[in-house]
Amino acid sequence: MQHTDFIFSIIAEETGFIGTTTIIFLYVAFLYVGIKLAQQLDDVFCQLVVLGFVTITSVQALINIAVTTGLVPTKGIGLPFISYGNTALICNLWMIGIILVILRSNTTPVRPEPVEGYEH
Repeated sequence: MQHTDFIFSIIAEETGFIGTTTIIFLYVAFLYVGIKLAQQLDDVFCQLVVLGFVTITSVQALINIAVTTGLVPTKGIGLPFISYGNTALICNLWMIGIILVILRSNTTPVRPEPVEGYEH
């Protein structure tokens, strides 16, 4: 059970403040970057899909961290991308893959401006 639902407490025990702060920072950065990327999309459906996937992952992380710190009762939700469980990991990676496909298909590549006096 420690390697599934309570992996955050094991990481906190082994790595201390720096490890837990790093994990929390990575989930906050994931949420922030996901929201910023969703704002850049033109299609409303694609925005909602990206926001939904990012929100699902962030809420799962928040609930797991709250459970392992004793703020809420046990829910049985693992820490995304870290907890043991093949199905959850496959679903999380699937969501990231869908986000990458949406970003690839809905963003136009940025082309650099030509430099005057320089021939290609």
